[in-house]
Amino acid sequence: MQRFAKLGLRFPKRAYGGVWARRLVWGQLTHSRILGVLKNPSYAGVYVFGRYQSHRTISTEGEVHSRIRKVDLDAWRVAIKDHHESYISWEEFLRNQAILEKNQTNGEATVLSGPSREGLALLQGLLLCGYCGRRLTVRYRGNGGLYPTYECNWLRREGLATKACMMIRCDRLDRGIAEQVVTTIKPAELQLALEALRHLEARDEAVMRQWRMRLERAEYEVQLAERRYHEVDPCNRLVAATLERRWNDSLQRLDEIKQQYAETERREARAVTPEQKAQVLALAQNFPRLWNASTTQAKDRKRMVRLLIKDITVER
Repeated sequence: MQRFAKLGLRFPKRAYGGVWARRLVWGQLTHSRILGVLKNPSYAGVYVFGRYQSHRTISTEGEVHSRIRKVDLDAWRVAIKDHHESYISWEEFLRNQAILEKNQTNGEATVLSGPSREGLALLQGLLLCGYCGRRLTVRYRGNGGLYPTYECNWLRREGLATKACMMIRCDRLDRGIAEQVVTTIKPAELQLALEALRHLEARDEAVMRQWRMRLERAEYEVQLAERRYHEVDPCNRLVAATLERRWNDSLQRLDEIKQQYAETERREARAVTPEQKAQVLALAQNFPRLWNASTTQAKDRKRMVRLLIKDITVER
């Protein structure tokens, strides 16, 4: 959502009701719209019915309350795979749902938290207590919270124990895991660097392609407005004035889009040259230097670790 807003990209949706009913309109991409797209199996080529059900309850005062609740995937009434052409595969759709569920941090069934967050604790969200099986949390101690520690305090918090299961300094454990990561990543350095370059180029090309399509649409609207203006009867001055105003408005919109397109292309588009590829590949040969660089943020290191490690069980 933030990237669409930053690049000035628009997103389609169907209008319901009013003069725009059943028509495709383009507007700003919202957070709720993104979640609706990611959770909709239609994009995976599957026709479904019964994803949501209405649930009614009666209060002690006799009032009837109705609410919509989500139904589990295996309880859908109808699910027809390969019903139509898909944007993504069904397996990718299921992986997306697993990621969305894993990113939740307020559920009882959520043991490991998925998203990497800010903070110095490298293994945040990856550690499991070998005693009670719950997730270890991070607690910052010392002057201004400069000294993070991993601790499992769930049993004591629930009144099932008088003390915490364990408490470990982050620096010692993080340093050992970082050494393992640097050692493990070496054989795949070259492949990872090439894959990263390919993804960056593909992502930028996709953004610029949307801008070019938007520019073509604006040019078509200008041509259409000009043709309508020239075809109108000159004697009908009111209609001619209206069409001329629409023509001028479309020309102004076209100029604005051209300026935005040029600014986005100058600021965002990455055309990786052979020299730049050589520099990145040379950097990939020295992964420890990248890992230990002062410009590498803690959140980036966490993302690297999560590509290799699913979870770690910690024992005393």
